[in-house]
Amino acid sequence: MNWNQFWNQKGTQSHPLEQVGRIRNGKVLDQDLMQRIAKRIVEQAQIHKSHAVLDVCCGNGELSRLLLPHCASLTGVDFSEILIQQARQLDVHHQTWM
Repeated sequence: MNWNQFWNQKGTQSHPLEQVGRIRNGKVLDQDLMQRIAKRIVEQAQIHKSHAVLDVCCGNGELSRLLLPHCASLTGVDFSEILIQQARQLDVHHQTWM
């Protein structure tokens, strides 16, 4: 399977959470669940306000932006150029997308 092609194609879907596979039972995850997922990541990874975070396979940055308030900076990387372009459109400070 060509994963780059797969994620670039997913990136053309209209809903940001569909683009990155955040779907359960055929429906996109609600923002409350996304917030709980981010909180769990922060707790388990022991992310603190002084940390610089690297989000590998960040997709369109939807989850990354929820992590940002808990760290000093965040760098997101993904091989899907379409999803990175969408992440760059998020107006969030202290994030770098590659």
